[in-house]
Amino acid sequence: MFYNIFEAVPERPVGNTDNLYFVLDGGSRIHRVAWSKQETFGDAYATYMSYIRRHYDDEVTVVFDGYTESSVNTNVIERQRRRMKRTSRQIIFNESTVLLDPQRQFLINLANKERFNCKLASHLENVCICTFVATDDADVHIVKTGIETYEKIKKHVYVIGQDVDILVLLTALTPDYIDILMLKEGKGKVKDSSIALKICRILIL
Repeated sequence: MFYNIFEAVPERPVGNTDNLYFVLDGGSRIHRVAWSKQETFGDAYATYMSYIRRHYDDEVTVVFDGYTESSVNTNVIERQRRRMKRTSRQIIFNESTVLLDPQRQFLINLANKERFNCKLASHLENVCICTFVATDDADVHIVKTGIETYEKIKKHVYVIGQDVDILVLLTALTPDYIDILMLKEGKGKVKDSSIALKICRILIL
């Protein structure tokens, strides 16, 4: 239902970005930026940093999942179910380690993904990009960050991610006087689409 809402509402143009702030789902970022073969993890961190700077400048907070194998929540259970048919080795790595495994295969392993998230977040912080690593699923923290950011700086806030749970939480938790926008990024021939929460509430109610 919520994905249909995205398709039903015309994309809202961004226009001048001086009055915008972006809250990013870090989990979708690590899949969206492709890794080059035979580069190091340090090179990969630099590629993510360049991507974020190029698209969002300094007005951004990146929120990462903090999954571990012992985490117990719906998203982790779903990921474990999908991994039943796929296996991936755990890799101990540092910035100078060369990337040998395909990106998708590497990230199937939750320990790899968590370690990569933490290392990437630390690298982004070192270049003054605001980050937050959740202790479990990031969705609630993404929504809270969007709301708190609007309250503090009174800028138009875009929450950017793929997970429909984020839109559900935004609709449920955001006060009526705040109109945060969520951007669902397209892929390939599918264009980006965005929706204002005020419109979302009207369509649902």
